[in-house]
Amino acid sequence: MPYVAAPFAGPFTEIAERLEVPVRLRHIRRWVVPYSEAQPRARLLTNFLRDLRNRVWAICHLVEQWGIDVVYTNTVTLAEGAIAARLMNRPHIWHLHEVLNGNRELKPILPNFVIERSIKALSKTIIVNSNFTARKFSLPPGDKKYRTVYNGIDIAQVERDAALPVTQPASPFVPGFHYVAIVGAIHPRKGIATFLSAANLLLQRIPNVVFLVIGGGRPDYVAAMKDLARQAGIESKVRFLGWRTDILALLSRCSLLVVSADQEPFGLTVIEAMSVGVPVVATRCGGPEEIIDDGATGVLVAPKSPEAIAEAAAAILRDPALHMKLAAAARLAVSTRFALRRYVYEIEDAILSAAR
Repeated sequence: MPYVAAPFAGPFTEIAERLEVPVRLRHIRRWVVPYSEAQPRARLLTNFLRDLRNRVWAICHLVEQWGIDVVYTNTVTLAEGAIAARLMNRPHIWHLHEVLNGNRELKPILPNFVIERSIKALSKTIIVNSNFTARKFSLPPGDKKYRTVYNGIDIAQVERDAALPVTQPASPFVPGFHYVAIVGAIHPRKGIATFLSAANLLLQRIPNVVFLVIGGGRPDYVAAMKDLARQAGIESKVRFLGWRTDILALLSRCSLLVVSADQEPFGLTVIEAMSVGVPVVATRCGGPEEIIDDGATGVLVAPKSPEAIAEAAAAILRDPALHMKLAAAARLAVSTRFALRRYVYEIEDAILSAAR
């Protein structure tokens, strides 16, 4: 029987409660905080340590009350569950979705090597979402302590969501235009500036292209990216749509998804686009390299290279046969490698193995 301890109520706890999974809210402090956090690390560390004992014992109480066999932490940003598992002599699984080294979105309050060693010392099993993530945490190949489990999606649900109408459109999709999207937080790590530079170059080759920037970010940085589009003279062809709940509906109406990130641990949007037949051009930034078979199910290019992105995008948009070939191969790859049932099976196997 699964149980959930969470720091606050939200969509995840609502889903758990609908499934009749017991949920308890407990005060937890992050030991990895958003990079935008203004407080100095010394103060953050003081706050983290101040009531750590009470926070951990609150989790220990739940472990005892619920009769927990395995403690599972689903993010690198929280440590209380792992410490509680050690105190209660329970096996602990740490599922790492985020990387720390080179990640300009996260700020550890302790040195990276301390966090890495703590994760290894406090966990019986470490799950990573890509081999790239494993390397970033210095997990050696062949180490039986960690498992690579690629994210999975419910393909049938994705297809249903993709078929829904687009809600709150900035403007309707116009026949005769190609729509090229980038999806994710508007943050320097995501390479938005690279995407806009590539958009400028692509428009010089193919004028009838509109670019959709789907996602939100700090207002000052979003404003800077809009200003960059104005300076390049392409603001009429770039639409900043903000956070959306109809991403799959938008994606399914696009001709291409671009991932221009400097670093990406996995790339869930990549497999979502592939599953609805949208080819992907991605930089060699980590996770996408393990998803895309270059030239067969998508195209991989050098990071921080607007020229390479524009060239690859132009080749796909100009060649309907190539577009169809990539789309078909991408759909097949997702159905065989990234299906939700495979993901669930591998996570279940990791939990059952840790419990033995």
